[in-house]
Amino acid sequence: MVNHLGGLSFMRRITWLGAAIWLFGLSSLALACSTVALGRDADLRIVYSYDQSDSGAGILLLNPAGAERRSIMGAAGHVWTARFGSVTFNQFGPGMPTAGQNTEGLVVTLMWNDAVVYGGPPTRPIVNELEFIQLLLDSAATVEEALTLLDQVAIVGMVPIHFFMADARGDMAILTPRDSGIDIHRGHEMPIPALTNTSYDDLLNEITVFDGFGGNRPIPHGSHSAVPSSLERFAIGAIAARAQSGPVDDTTAIRLLQDLANPVTQWQIVFSPRAGEIHYRLIGETRLNLVDLNEADLTCQNLPMHLHLAAPVTPAPLSHELLTAQLQEVLTFFPETSGISPEAAPEMANAQLAAMMCPE
Repeated sequence: MVNHLGGLSFMRRITWLGAAIWLFGLSSLALACSTVALGRDADLRIVYSYDQSDSGAGILLLNPAGAERRSIMGAAGHVWTARFGSVTFNQFGPGMPTAGQNTEGLVVTLMWNDAVVYGGPPTRPIVNELEFIQLLLDSAATVEEALTLLDQVAIVGMVPIHFFMADARGDMAILTPRDSGIDIHRGHEMPIPALTNTSYDDLLNEITVFDGFGGNRPIPHGSHSAVPSSLERFAIGAIAARAQSGPVDDTTAIRLLQDLANPVTQWQIVFSPRAGEIHYRLIGETRLNLVDLNEADLTCQNLPMHLHLAAPVTPAPLSHELLTAQLQEVLTFFPETSGISPEAAPEMANAQLAAMMCPE
C-alpha cells in the first residue's frame, strides 16, 4: 500500500456549494454503492451499483476534450485543461460526477466510506471530492497517469468517499483518503477487484468469514439477503469476479448487479473500457440504455451538452434554465440532509456553468 499526501483536514472558509455537499453527506441514509471488475482485456466490465436512498435524479454529461476548468472551491481552486472527453453520471451538476468513463477507457467510481478522513497541508491547488473524479477523467488515459495527479492537487473533502479506478489495459487501483494523504491499493495489494462501503484492508480481513474465503458463512445472493451489507456485497462481487475465468458479456454483468441490488439502488451501470461503451438502466426498468463513446460528439460547446438519464437519445445544451430545474429536482429530495433550499438552484447553476469554458 502506498500513501500520497493530499487533502485538507479543515478549511476555515469553503464555498457555499461545498458546504451544501458536506451537509448532504451527513444523511444517516448514506450512499451504499458497489463496484466490481469482471473479466479482462476486451471482455473487461466495470460493474457499478449506485445506491442512494433519497433520489435517483440526475443527468448524463458529455464532457469535451479541450475544455478549460476551474474548481468551484474558491481562489485556491485548481485550474486545468481537459486532455480527454468523457461521459459522466451527475446528480449535482456539471464537473461533479458520481461515476464516468473517458475516451481512453479510464473508469472512476465512488463509494461511501465512513472511515475516510481528508488530511494534509494546504500546499497545493484544491478540488473537492467530486471534482477529483472529473479531474482524473479529464487528465489521465490510464490508472498509472491518474496516480501521478495525486501529487499535484489536494482534495478538500466533506463527504467521506473512496474511489475505484480501472483502465482499458486492465490496470486497477483503489484510492482511500486518510488524514496523512491518499492510500493506494493496486496490483498484488488488490487481490479482489471490488469495493463497497468499507475500507479495503478491512474488507480483505473480514471476508475470511465466508465460505470459499476461509470461513463457513454462506454468501448471500439476491432474495437471500434483502439488504446486503457492505461486507456481503463485497463477498458477492468477489465470488463473481473469481468465477469469471472466461468471456464476460453484459448479461453476466447485469446478473451481478441484480445480486448487488438493495432497496436504495438507483442506477445500475456497466462500463466497458476497451469497447468504449456504457450500458445502464434505472431501477425499475428492464431496458438497457447504451452510450457509445466512439460515436459521442464531445466537441466543446458554449454550454455543456447532456443526455436525459431516462432517454439518452439526443444531446442537448445544458442551459441555465435546464440545469436549475435539474438541481431543484435533486435538492427537493434533500431538504433536511442538504441544508440548502431548492430556491438556491439558480445560484448553483451560475457557479457551475462558469466553471468550464471552451478555448477561444
